[in-house]
Formats: sequence, structure tokens, C-alpha cells
Amino acid sequence: MPTTNPLPTPTATKVAPAAPRRILPDTPRTWPRGRLNEATFVLGDLGLSLLHFVSWLVAGVARLIFWAARSLARGLGRMANTLSRGRLGSRGTEIAGWVLVVVVLAGSYPTWGTVSTWVGAHWPNLRPHGVVAYKPPSSACALPRASCAAAGETLDGQPSISAVKILQVLQAYNSPAATPDFAADLYDLGIKYGVNPAYALGFFAFESQCGTAGIATTTRSLGNVRYNPSNSPVTYTQFNG
Repeated sequence: MPTTNPLPTPTATKVAPAAPRRILPDTPRTWPRGRLNEATFVLGDLGLSLLHFVSWLVAGVARLIFWAARSLARGLGRMANTLSRGRLGSRGTEIAGWVLVVVVLAGSYPTWGTVSTWVGAHWPNLRPHGVVAYKPPSSACALPRASCAAAGETLDGQPSISAVKILQVLQAYNSPAATPDFAADLYDLGIKYGVNPAYALGFFAFESQCGTAGIATTTRSLGNVRYNPSNSPVTYTQFNG
């Protein structure tokens, strides 16, 4: 007969007790999550409020336009019904009114186009009633400009104005440089450097009104831009290019 051995008796194992765990208190954070949610809520609410306001405004304008058109249609329809001696009836009166409204709007379209064109041409330079636009006085300064018009956009070119015309312009300005020698020198300098003398005269007129305005009345310098090594203004008699 087979023999059976008794099962071993399990021995109890000792388990070390678990170390106590420290419980940290949960303190709610007000930043950034709390304030961020608050700001998001405020901005979202503001956006919805603006959206509701815009939609309300658009709906209100649309209702106002429709109410005005309906009132106009009723008035025109009644007028048409009166002219037809009541032959249109209620339904015909309403239809005739809307047809007349469409005709009136279509007829006023050119007027609106004219108004918009005028506003576009004058805005934002609208002038009050009675104000006259400034017009520069006509002077001899226009003579060299008219003569230089054919020279193109470059300073280089053949003379388009004569020394006699330069002298006439300077005399018209009562310029202290209005001498035949200076006019001839200005003309000869243009030929020497290949520059149209009309541009030199125009620059002289633009800088100091040909020596009659600004500091040029005392320095007597050509355009107040040319100086000698001593840093003193070069007079008309000293200027030789």
C-alpha cells in the first residue's frame, strides 16, 4: 500500500507594518486657473452681449426700413385707388402701393449715385458755405515753370529759357540779382553742366523768391546753400559755379 506523508504545516510570516503616510491638505488655487476661468467667463459674456446687441440693432434697422416702406406703399396705394375711383379694391391697392414704391426707389437710384459721387469727390475736403478756396496769385514765377514744362522730368537738357527771359523774371521779382551779368552767368552755367537753366531759376525762386524773402535778403546768397571755405555766404558777384 502506498504511504502518504503528512502535508507540512505552513509557518506564519511576519509582515512589517506599513509606514504611516502624510496627508497633505488640498488648498484651492486662485491663480491662474480660477482667475483665468473668471476672465474667460467675463470676455465670453461680453462677446455674447455684443453679438446680441448687434443682432438686435440690425433687426431693428430692418424693421424700421420695412415699416417705412410699408407706410409709403399704403399711402401710394390709397392715392392710386383714389385716382382710379375705388376700382382697385383692397388687394389691388396694396399691390399698386408696393409697385409704386419699387418705381420710386428705382427712379431715385441715379440721385443716390450723384450724391455718392459728389461726397466721394469732396470728402474729406468739404468746405463750409461761403469759404473760397485759396488761389495763389499769378506772378512771374509761372513763366519759367511754363517754359520748363517741355523739358521732361530730368534736370539734364538743352536750355528751354533764354538769358533775356531769366532777366525779365528776376526784374519781375524785384530781385537784387536782376542784372544782365547774373542772368548770363546763370544761363552759361546751365550750358556748362548740361542742366536746363530754367530749373536753376526755378530753384532760386523756390528757395528765396529770387532773393527777396527770408535770410537771402541779408546774405544775398544764391539759394542760401553755397558757401566758400571761410563759411560766409557767397554773394551773387562771387558765385561763379
